[in-house]
Amino acid sequence: MQDVPDNHKHNILNESERELSEIDKKINLLIQEKPSAMKKIEEERLNLKVLESKKEEMESHKSRLEYLEESQKKSRYSIKAKRI
Repeated sequence: MQDVPDNHKHNILNESERELSEIDKKINLLIQEKPSAMKKIEEERLNLKVLESKKEEMESHKSRLEYLEESQKKSRYSIKAKRI
């Protein structure tokens, strides 16, 4: 920067300071948003656990229903075979 005119040096420094100020504002905003984002993530994790539990329960019910339907079919077939 030795060969750069003082006026241009001043402009470069001002622009650098402006950019640093903008970056600082963005960092502060992100720091402020972090707690609510972390809370939202935790809520979503809990919601996921609830949904996974419900999914397992539904799969269990589905399996039991399929078993019962198959048992009914076999029972009906057995009754028809006895009549013949």
